[in-house]
Amino acid sequence: MRISLLHPAKGSSAGPPQTMLVDRDGRFRIVATSKRFRYRTVSISDDRTATRQWGSSAHPIVTSYRGSQRFLAEQAGGLSLRIVQAYVTGTAPPFGVHLHVVSSGPPSRIVATTSTERLRITIGRAGHVAASAFRPARRRAREVVRELRPGVRPGSAVPAYWLGPAWRGHPARSSSAESGDGGWYTCGYPHVAVSVTAPLRGYGGGAPVTLADGTPATLQVAALRPDGTVSLSSSSGEGSAEGEIFLFSSTGNPGRTIAFVFLPHAMITLSGTGVTPRSARAMARSLRPL
Repeated sequence: MRISLLHPAKGSSAGPPQTMLVDRDGRFRIVATSKRFRYRTVSISDDRTATRQWGSSAHPIVTSYRGSQRFLAEQAGGLSLRIVQAYVTGTAPPFGVHLHVVSSGPPSRIVATTSTERLRITIGRAGHVAASAFRPARRRAREVVRELRPGVRPGSAVPAYWLGPAWRGHPARSSSAESGDGGWYTCGYPHVAVSVTAPLRGYGGGAPVTLADGTPATLQVAALRPDGTVSLSSSSGEGSAEGEIFLFSSTGNPGRTIAFVFLPHAMITLSGTGVTPRSARAMARSLRPL
């Protein structure tokens, strides 16, 4: 798989080429190597757990993922794996991805286009693959990402907020948390995702809003740009200014609304097709801690 930018003038870097092994049982192995930046990332799943390892061979950094097959594919495999799995199984590609079949093969050649990238993918049948190819890294993980049942308190250093068991009649359907350096919590509803991270230093301000539990906060609403950036107001004791920050993946649609709720101890991000300038405030007022 080779990846190129649709908007190279934005100054972003395209992802490195990837080599991928996928089997029908849900196991996968993805190797991404960047000669330019001299790094190698290896993501492996045995369909029960997954790991992502990067850095030098002497001092690798490992993140461990624990959850369902779908969760492992989304978190450790990412968009490229989901595109390949969709093509192989004949299902619809991920939201925001346009798929063009250049040749049905063998080998098959497809082009997947998002709002910011073009992925050229060649798919063929592999020869003999050793069982160890799908063995997750055994080193101690610096970070652990766990799939949770919606409504379960993550127990991490980062506080957890959600919109309740359901939002406008749609129940929460996914949840996860990361423990380790930084940490975060997410909860997903149809068309809406709630993500909680540590406060973003230097950013804040906006329109005052009160959360469902009475907590005062501020709200900023921004539009996602083609290069995955948004413009947020930064604040300090000396005044305020505009700043850019990269927060989102290439699957986002340019112009899509993103909302940020700032608290002294956390930043809550509201994203998804259900987030609009009008609905963002209503969502912010419905946020409550777990």
